[in-house]
Amino acid sequence: MAMQKHYLLSCLLLVFSLGIVTPVLAATGSSTPNFDYETATIRIPRIDIESYGSLDLYLLLEDEAALTFSISDAVPASPELTPGATFDLDTQELNIPLLQAGTQFYKIKMSMAGELFQITSADEAAIVGQQSYEEQCAGCHGVDGFGGTVAVSMINCATCSSLDVLSVYINNTMPLGTPFNCDDECAAEVADYILNVFNEVDSPVVTQTLEAIQSMPLDDSLRKASLQLLGRLPTPAETNLIAIEGEAGLRSALHSMMDEQAFYERLSEIFNDLLLTNRYLSSNGPQPAINLMRRFPNANWYDPGADARDAEFQFNRKTSNDAVATEPLQLVNYVVKNDLPFTEVLTADYFMVNGYSAKSYGVEDTVALQDEWDATEFVPAQLPGIPHAGILTSLMFLT
Repeated sequence: MAMQKHYLLSCLLLVFSLGIVTPVLAATGSSTPNFDYETATIRIPRIDIESYGSLDLYLLLEDEAALTFSISDAVPASPELTPGATFDLDTQELNIPLLQAGTQFYKIKMSMAGELFQITSADEAAIVGQQSYEEQCAGCHGVDGFGGTVAVSMINCATCSSLDVLSVYINNTMPLGTPFNCDDECAAEVADYILNVFNEVDSPVVTQTLEAIQSMPLDDSLRKASLQLLGRLPTPAETNLIAIEGEAGLRSALHSMMDEQAFYERLSEIFNDLLLTNRYLSSNGPQPAINLMRRFPNANWYDPGADARDAEFQFNRKTSNDAVATEPLQLVNYVVKNDLPFTEVLTADYFMVNGYSAKSYGVEDTVALQDEWDATEFVPAQLPGIPHAGILTSLMFLT
């Protein structure tokens, strides 16, 4: 089939190899005729033929060398579709303005001789948005939409629910790093191309998936969210809020939950699963984080010497070590708590300290703390002469 695919494309391009015309046409979605390489069949979802009505027509490739096709099936077409081809009874000529073959498009004319159709002309065609997609999107998402250097498929993608949703997404974020390269009209045209070429509006998979989705009752949503975010059941006040205000009440309850300290503890758990920096907590050794601070002369500020290591020493050592160990997670919490752009996790020109770790880093005189002995109070700090880039320059993350 791979050889057939290559051969047919070559034939279509060579029929008029002298002076190929390249018209730009508007896409017509699921009514666009297409060539199926696996079955070697051209399907015309709707063609209106006098005396026969609207037909869903299937043409089977009979002879690759002669490019002749026979009618393999013809069933009534959906009246909702736009005709994708015309047939002239007088000239016996079949005209397909836009035929999709994989990710390529052609303008095809066929003549009927006996019971066979033979291709008489084939011009390469381009549809609106195709060139922009191939120049700016295909490198990451693949010419066929299945994913290229970035394994993100455009086939029924998460943002492919509508033209508006996809065009806004492309306008705001794509191409990565340079979204201004394809905005406004370009974004709308590329979105139209993606939806028409890579996505089927009436896809059975999409239909079955949507039909399988059930909305969870608001009380159940609140209960699951509360357990996931805080590790507790909803309070009567939160439940009453939903009973009175519905979805607006749910949003309000969730927003309030994310102001609780338990939420930030949960957030630290989630990001530790990615960063794995909690391995340096004192529960995994006497001072695994502090031991990494050999270049900081005040790292062991709390040590009075072997002869005076009492309970206060043990507490200060543990608290200092854990403040250093959790610094990357405290940065994530700080960014979320202050509604900062999440990119600041990687770009912040500071790191996080409390009163204990500030002493270990030797920056206690440069930070403003309400209570230097409050282990839960973390504030931004900078190390003199050292550039910062969020967690990317965190001692724990780098280790």
